[in-house]
Amino acid sequence: AGVNGAIGVGDAAASSEAVRAVLADPDKRRLTDPLWQSTEVVRSLPSRLVRIEGWRTLEFGIVTERFKAPAVVVSPRDSLVVRVRLKSVDGTRVRLVQRSVDAPALAVPRGYVRLRLACGGYQIRAVAPDRCSTVYVNALDPNGYVPKPVVRTTMPDRAMTVAKAAQAAERHRKTGKWR
Repeated sequence: AGVNGAIGVGDAAASSEAVRAVLADPDKRRLTDPLWQSTEVVRSLPSRLVRIEGWRTLEFGIVTERFKAPAVVVSPRDSLVVRVRLKSVDGTRVRLVQRSVDAPALAVPRGYVRLRLACGGYQIRAVAPDRCSTVYVNALDPNGYVPKPVVRTTMPDRAMTVAKAAQAAERHRKTGKWR
């Protein structure tokens, strides 16, 4: 099928912590990704192994995620990635970066196809206490047949991740509810 990519950029009238929660917390993830099913940390690794000048490593590990099939004719997907979450030393930016890894000992769940994530993640930058900007990148190979109409639907939806996260965080700021 080849690599498909999406980039999303946007601002939110909400805190960077609220936008990060929408993008990362399992109980809020469905607000931006209706196909997401689960995230499991397979192995946490020592954060001291990732050293980047100007950044503090908050999380480093191997993670698997599962996604529902976007259409009846497509199998559900599974990913196995190395994930790093960083925070700038000045505290204004958070980055999550991930990429697929091979681990033959970790089998693909029955009925799933393991996608290949070339590059994925986001950066959230606090502009003010209740304002932030977000950049989201997702480049993946679904590793199997996906009809073009399904790709034309799912990839633009991936690019809308930033807008969906901003809307959810802004609603939470106004109502106190995550929906």
